[in-house]
Amino acid sequence: MKGDRLYTCVLHIGPNIKTSKFKYHVKISRKYDEELILADREVRNYAEGFEQIVNLGACASFSPDVIKSLLGKRKLKLLTIEVKIFVAQE
Repeated sequence: MKGDRLYTCVLHIGPNIKTSKFKYHVKISRKYDEELILADREVRNYAEGFEQIVNLGACASFSPDVIKSLLGKRKLKLLTIEVKIFVAQE
């Protein structure tokens, strides 16, 4: 969380040339049904720094309204956040 937004970012530690080979997929869903939101992004290099990555809009970002809509009016407020990393196809 930064401010009122939820950010997800996968950082690669290593040579920048290898960083571009990877992407990640984020899935946020409710535990009790199928409603979900998805995002696909490129993995970023650790040397860029989290602040710069966020400022560039280069990571998955979710507004409070989106998260609240997933939570709904249920008393049980559980979300599942799943991140998968994969090799980008050329």
